[in-house]
Amino acid sequence: MAEQLEVEASGEDGIVQQVHAVGVAMIRRNLSQRGFLPPNPDYTDLPKLLQQCARQILNQLEAKMGLASKEDDDLMDRIRTVRREIHKVRSDPDREIDHAVAAGWADEAIIAFRILSYAGNYLSENPTLDRVGETIEKLQEDLYSRAFPAYADRAVTVRFGDPICVSEQLAAATKPRLAMAALTDQFEAGVQAGL
Repeated sequence: MAEQLEVEASGEDGIVQQVHAVGVAMIRRNLSQRGFLPPNPDYTDLPKLLQQCARQILNQLEAKMGLASKEDDDLMDRIRTVRREIHKVRSDPDREIDHAVAAGWADEAIIAFRILSYAGNYLSENPTLDRVGETIEKLQEDLYSRAFPAYADRAVTVRFGDPICVSEQLAAATKPRLAMAALTDQFEAGVQAGL
């Protein structure tokens, strides 16, 4: 990957710095080709750069789709809203003439989602061998848009967090659909706490 992205890797650089350089090169190449790179990007603050890139994609996408941009909303919530609207268009036979453009919107939404799936500091915070391998695998999948075989044998440990009582929250909501946002937040927080 480093060679194809023209990243000069030095034996003196640690693996974390080398993986970081590949990630930055991916951002620089792929997002500039698509017109999604923010002006004057700061490549030294990767978490902030990832947020800026995703925000820019979402702002442009919401404008194209005629959706009100809610700058203060969580970026993942904005992606969910965009994807929900795309699904409405693509599943509506009366909007068949919009299906092709909606497919393009879906590609852009996936790019924003992929960007946000990187914390930006996951590897540097705790550079274990597993995290290095996971990050390299994820970079490969995103760069080449396909899955690769595992780099080593794997073992899985399943940990269950505290249970979330869905039925109580659904019953307490005036409409079950209104409980879903709070439940989704709890599910995501529970998964993150278990990592």
